[in-house]
Amino acid sequence: MYSFEEYKNELLQDPKLKKEWDALDPEFNEIRRIIKAKDLTQSSLPKVLH
Repeated sequence: MYSFEEYKNELLQDPKLKKEWDALDPEFNEIRRIIKAKDLTQSSLPKVLH
């Protein structure tokens, strides 16, 4: 059985998939910044983003 990290690393060997994954990085970094700055929980995040 794969861990998530192992599975992700295997998938990211595909250059097309890696390019798409990397393109999402700025969006995910912004979400992480908001979560940290506002000390949000996973369940409260959707309320803030809408």
